Amino acid sequence: MKRSSLDIAKHFYRICTETQHGRLLLAVWGSFSAGVLLLALKPRKKKQRRRGAEQLTDAKQRKKKQKKQSSAADVAFASMIASLRAHVGGALGTTMFLYTASLSVRIFITAKIAKIGGHLGSYFGAREWSAMFNNQVRFGLWCMLAAGT
Repeated sequence: MKRSSLDIAKHFYRICTETQHGRLLLAVWGSFSAGVLLLALKPRKKKQRRRGAEQLTDAKQRKKKQKKQSSAADVAFASMIASLRAHVGGALGTTMFLYTASLSVRIFITAKIAKIGGHLGSYFGAREWSAMFNNQVRFGLWCMLAAGT
């Protein structure tokens, strides 16, 4: 039986509306789509130029604006680095390092599991059962590692 895109969309909507999580997902998607649409339709204000002796050429204005932005960013970055340096050697720095390392390992494992899951799907579609079995073993081993982290 061949289904049209409209039938698939109706089926997806029906399945999503049956559970609370599905309704929440549809509400989030709908509010995001409405927000994007409202932002796209929002009229933009035109910038007014200053007149008289204060008016600079466009190139000078851009250069002056870039200088202000870069100096503010440099100050913020320098203060952030100074704050981090003060706590790097202590318990906070060690905790942050271990937390960051733990998150990085979890992300790596998740990516690895997703890649193996994709291979499993392709082997299932191609009916390559021996390759699928070998990857199920790898998938299980990575899942055991993921459960331990």
